[in-house]
Amino acid sequence: MEIKKSVLFLLAFYVALLCVTVSFANDFNEFFGLILPGGIYVFPLTFIICDVVSEVYGYKLASLFIWIGIISELIFASLSEIIILIPHPDFFIHGADYTTVFSPTMRYVLAGMAGFFVGEFINIYLLAKWKIKLKGRLFIIMKYLYDCHRTSFT
Repeated sequence: MEIKKSVLFLLAFYVALLCVTVSFANDFNEFFGLILPGGIYVFPLTFIICDVVSEVYGYKLASLFIWIGIISELIFASLSEIIILIPHPDFFIHGADYTTVFSPTMRYVLAGMAGFFVGEFINIYLLAKWKIKLKGRLFIIMKYLYDCHRTSFT
């Protein structure tokens, strides 16, 4: 099976965005008067990547992206939990800071997993059905209407 470099790049970018989202989940920022977690700035890009992969390469590859993303987040969170347990040397004064940042990672991953899992699969499923119904035409309009409909319920 030949895999295109563009697909591998999209997969790497997708996984990186998921890890960044989790890493910055407890980095709160003020944005136009709203207090938001840092991960919220990059997380929507994961849906866009899945939408593009679903549209260009099909539902099967998009669902593979989701499964790889879920497994990658679990591996990232597990390794984070293990690494923060390793004692720091006395001269390293930032050990407690790393513990503060990375200790809730597993909770964030597990809490977000249900919504992410359901949301991503519903997203690519509906896009695939709309693509079939519209015979592959009008993707931009279909995507815009779908996003408006989806965000009105979140």
